[in-house]
Amino acid sequence: MAGFFVQFFHPREKSHNFPCIVCKLILNLIAKQLHIVHFMQEYMRRFILLLVLSAELLIWGCDVPRNNPYDPDAENYLGPMGSIQGQATSLSGIGLDSALVSSLADTNGYVVSATTNSQGFFTISNIQTGSYQLVCTRAGYIADTLTCLVNLGLPTIINFRIDAIPVIQNFRITSQYIDWGDVPPFLDRAFFALITVFDADGFSNISSLNLLRDGYIDTNFVALDSASGSLSYHSLRLPQTVFPGDSIGLNLVGDLFACTVWDDSGASDVAVDYVERLLPEIPTLPPNNPIIQQQPFLREWNSYNVSYPYVYNVRIFDDSSNLLVWSQMGIPSTTLSVSLSLPLESYYWTLEIEDEYGNTARSRPDNFVVYN
Repeated sequence: MAGFFVQFFHPREKSHNFPCIVCKLILNLIAKQLHIVHFMQEYMRRFILLLVLSAELLIWGCDVPRNNPYDPDAENYLGPMGSIQGQATSLSGIGLDSALVSSLADTNGYVVSATTNSQGFFTISNIQTGSYQLVCTRAGYIADTLTCLVNLGLPTIINFRIDAIPVIQNFRITSQYIDWGDVPPFLDRAFFALITVFDADGFSNISSLNLLRDGYIDTNFVALDSASGSLSYHSLRLPQTVFPGDSIGLNLVGDLFACTVWDDSGASDVAVDYVERLLPEIPTLPPNNPIIQQQPFLREWNSYNVSYPYVYNVRIFDDSSNLLVWSQMGIPSTTLSVSLSLPLESYYWTLEIEDEYGNTARSRPDNFVVYN
């Protein structure tokens, strides 16, 4: 090519090949133009073919069955959509988490459900309009059922207040054997019921406690000793006069007692316990000096001869007011005395045996006076 330009522009040389070279250049240019035209024609042909195929697919696709339940033209269209919102709370108004709100299945088996959040709120979205029966359930609570109507547009609001089931956390029956001294009934056996009840709606929601033993001890009155928040503590003493023959004997060991608690809404719980043992004897006290003139002083007692584990409990009361002024509990069975000091006053004291089940036997009161 460089030689061509030298021959073409050099004034001293005359080339006879010039017309041929120009013709070649013109033919080259024409060939390139024809190639471009051919390329554009091929491109347009393919583009038109793609358009035709797309149109055919679009036309044939209109006849494909629709199965989107939210498509109004689908065979399984669910219909107009709505939603349900609300909250599940206890009777005291506290939001309950992890409660399940679900609908009862309709004739087609259609069921919707949601779980409450930490504040007790729930939302059920994209559900068919119409009437629903909703059930709210949570462990430890009575299920509640409400009916609502779901409309298109604004959410339907429905709130649940569910009742907590009262729970007997502790129920224990123990036996007592008491020597009252010169005061009737002198020697007395009794059973003692201790009950702890939990109700998430508060202790004031408890309506009654029932204690039943073999069909002939039945009482709805069990005293409330104390309460705090959701817990209440109850006790009931059953003297021997409520038992057949006005007596409590070894034949009652192993007998079953049932305790039932009800709340104001009628929810209930049942617990059972039975008598483990009757202590056979009253502990005895040897003669102790009734006049104390030197402190500290001793209170002594005789050994209690049984084969099972037990401890001693010593209590001292003011003789005029009967108020407890001194006590020492859980004294080992190998110890037979206590040492103490008290102000000048008249007193009486008792010794109690307590076994591993909480059954007790108590001595008669013994008086003494502190003079110094």
